Amino acid sequence: MPLFGKEKKKIEFDARKELPMEIEDNIAAWEYTHNFKVHYKSSGIQVLASKLDVSITSDSPELPTHEDVEAAANARLQGTTLTLTSGSRHLLGTPLGRLGKKDLAFSYHITNAEYKESIAFRKGW
Repeated sequence: MPLFGKEKKKIEFDARKELPMEIEDNIAAWEYTHNFKVHYKSSGIQVLASKLDVSITSDSPELPTHEDVEAAANARLQGTTLTLTSGSRHLLGTPLGRLGKKDLAFSYHITNAEYKESIAFRKGW
C-alpha cells in the first residue's frame, strides 16, 4: 500500500528475474522499457567493438528476443525508428524478415547484446 495515496510511477527491475509485486498485480497498467548495450564492429580489422545503447519499449515485461534487440540496433545505426506492436514487428513499414545487409548505409556486424535493465512506467501519468 503506497504511503499517503501516492503510487509509484516508475519501477526499475530485472526482467530476467521474478517481477516486482507492484507490476505483477496489474501488468497491463504499465509500459516497459528494456535497455541494452549492443557491441558491434564496422570492419574485420577493428580490434575493439563499438558500443551502442538501445532501448526497446513494449507492453510486455518479458525481455525482447535477440532478433528484436538486433533489429532495434540496426534501426538506430541507420537513424530510423523501430516500433514494436503486439503481433507485428515492422521497421518503418518494412517487415523485419525482408531487411538485410543490402539495406544498410555501411557494413558492420553485431558481436554482442548485453542486457542492462528494465523500467516500468505507469500508464496515464
